[in-house]
Amino acid sequence: MVTLRSDVVRAPTEYGAVLLHLDKGQYWTLNPSGDLVLRVLLSGGDADAAVAELCSAGEVEPDTARRDVDGLLAQLTDVGLVDR
Repeated sequence: MVTLRSDVVRAPTEYGAVLLHLDKGQYWTLNPSGDLVLRVLLSGGDADAAVAELCSAGEVEPDTARRDVDGLLAQLTDVGLVDR
């Protein structure tokens, strides 16, 4: 299960979303695909569900989608935006 840390706020934008780490005063932007993946994960879906959504939303091959989902999740974890 993936959750945003309690000190992180997500704000949707017309170009994806912005994640603001309140304690650090830093923000990150997600493009629409990255935001789609994050929304699936935050709603209780796992990486497989995020891959499936990413593939159905556009012309993305499953192997590419898997790398992208795993990479995004690793980055969000590394910079302290999500807990899993």
